[in-house]
Amino acid sequence: MKNPFHRLRPLRREPPLSIRKTLKGMGVKWIRTIDPYDVEKSVDVFEEAFESRRKELKVIISDAACALEAGRELKKLRGDTVRGGGRWVERRLGVDEDVCTGDHSCISLNGCPSLTVRNNPNPLRADKIAWIDQTCVGCGLCGEVAHVARLCPSFFQVDRVENPGWVEHKRSWFRRHLIRALAGNGATEGAGTAASQYRNEFSLPPSVSFRFPLGIYVPSIGGLGSGVLLEWLSMAALGEGLFPNVMALPGLSQRAGRTLSYMEISDRPDARFNPFPEKGRVHLIVAHEFLELLRALEEGYGGPETYLLSSNFRYYTTFEKLSLESDAYTLERFEGFIQENSHGALLLDAYAGALGGRLTNAHLLGALAAAGYLPLSRSSCEEAIRRVGVEVDRNLRDFHVGGGMIPSGSDVRRATGAPNRTSLPEPPDARWTAAMAEVESLAGAGVRPILLEAARQLAEYQSLNYVRLYLGRVREVLGEAREKGSPMAEEVATEFCRVLATRMCYEDVIRVAELKTDRRRLDRIEEYFGLPDGSVYDIKDFFKPEIDEFYGLLPRWLGGWVHRMIGHKGWSIQTGLHTSRLLGFMLLKAMTWLKPLRPYSFRFEMETGLTDDFIRHVKRCTAISPEAARLAIDGGGMVRGYGHVRKEMVARWKEFAALTDAAQMRSYWEWFVSGRRFGGPRR
Repeated sequence: MKNPFHRLRPLRREPPLSIRKTLKGMGVKWIRTIDPYDVEKSVDVFEEAFESRRKELKVIISDAACALEAGRELKKLRGDTVRGGGRWVERRLGVDEDVCTGDHSCISLNGCPSLTVRNNPNPLRADKIAWIDQTCVGCGLCGEVAHVARLCPSFFQVDRVENPGWVEHKRSWFRRHLIRALAGNGATEGAGTAASQYRNEFSLPPSVSFRFPLGIYVPSIGGLGSGVLLEWLSMAALGEGLFPNVMALPGLSQRAGRTLSYMEISDRPDARFNPFPEKGRVHLIVAHEFLELLRALEEGYGGPETYLLSSNFRYYTTFEKLSLESDAYTLERFEGFIQENSHGALLLDAYAGALGGRLTNAHLLGALAAAGYLPLSRSSCEEAIRRVGVEVDRNLRDFHVGGGMIPSGSDVRRATGAPNRTSLPEPPDARWTAAMAEVESLAGAGVRPILLEAARQLAEYQSLNYVRLYLGRVREVLGEAREKGSPMAEEVATEFCRVLATRMCYEDVIRVAELKTDRRRLDRIEEYFGLPDGSVYDIKDFFKPEIDEFYGLLPRWLGGWVHRMIGHKGWSIQTGLHTSRLLGFMLLKAMTWLKPLRPYSFRFEMETGLTDDFIRHVKRCTAISPEAARLAIDGGGMVRGYGHVRKEMVARWKEFAALTDAAQMRSYWEWFVSGRRFGGPRR
């Protein structure tokens, strides 16, 4: 994966003092120069240094530009090239939300602040998944690390071509339409698609009263561009004949450091400006990040006359990213606190619909203009964007999208973040309706939504027969628990149904190929990266499957023989497929045709054995205590990931499954969900 910063090398000036020549002059003989963005070659050099028998000083020179500085230089170079009509390729990285299993191994090896986590769109998976936010500069290091470390195939690369040639444009148009035709319309509505559709509901009073001067407090995070937002607001206020004053307190302004800005809009030119916000008297708080909104309210800046605008986007600490524990700072937990400290609130879902986590300043400005929190018209805000001159076309598009998020009229309610599902799908096959009814009688009606979602995903994963196998397993466990006088509570039974479904939807090359060739995936990529119809772009997926992923598809007897012969080798195959091109797409599509043979494969037999072991562990613990049963069910979610990561997870789950004492299980589980599991074996 060649990083995009190589374009800057011809522009770099050689320093007057060479590090290599200086070291040679000092007598150092073993000197190597690496490009840190090329992880595989860098690792090879470090291994050479550690394994060398020469007992002398060894020096490795890391020669590459800072990603942030290079990103800024590339932005200027891109602007000059595109304005001059030259061809430009802009690179971005992404994570497939359906392919990521939430094991967070990629984050444990990469400290990039742009590689973060977000809520899992799959209702059957509770843990957060990896996510690359819009501060990414496209260095490609996250995908390179995941690729070299053989973590998972979730990462992909998108190269968008600006000012393409006529032939390139026509070729791209033909490929895109042909691939969409081959991909079809997709199966039944997928987990990622279904769960990412959220209602935009807000607490918005019918009318907003203005008492000048209007204080606007903007707590933000370095790198999110709060200065541009304040500049737009100032220009829009001047366009309305008002008088703005701004005070910025930048703090740690580079990446993820807190920044505080304050402005006042007055109706008189001689109004006295208070450069610091007065607690409890602020008219509007605009927060780019949800935790900064809560911090501002906790510090007392909110009040009964204060309006709020924020999103649910969060910057997570490294420990929070590694942890599998639930997020402590969510809208659901703090909704009452927000209501008590505001007169009206716009709480936008940064991950809903086409936003995909990229809630920009222009989105916020559009929402403000539509909500009427400030005496600024839409036309004055649009003119402000034009006058400031920062990426005018894109920001105007985002401005209209942000305005469209706010419902018209005064009957507006608070955002809940609940999936927009007015009705759940009914069982697609009447032959197992009776089995589902029996499960409901054993566990309660509350288990039905998870059962339906599990049945839909399992039918899409394999077949309706697979759904019947799932329901039979659920019925067996719940029925036996009731017969032995220890019936599962509805909440515990629901969790068992969820975890069992995820264990049966194990990740193999067939599943990954299905998700990578799904038409809905192309739609998500185009929406997230803002690729309108007619854009020229290339998608490259990176794979490094281990050899067992392939012989696992063989028939049971043959796969077992191959496993005994070479299963211990740990070989892997490194490849990158351009899935937006016909050859790469068809290679993956051909893998999906093996789905009917999956139940007869060696991998299926192994996974069935692990699932049966999980069920037996749940049964043993259910007979001991409800707490042990719940821990056994939660522990079943340990098994996830791809390649050697999954093998490690299976080994840890087997250690956990050997326990039945609730105290010991709780101690092991708390160690696993914390980030400490990446620090080595448990002691």
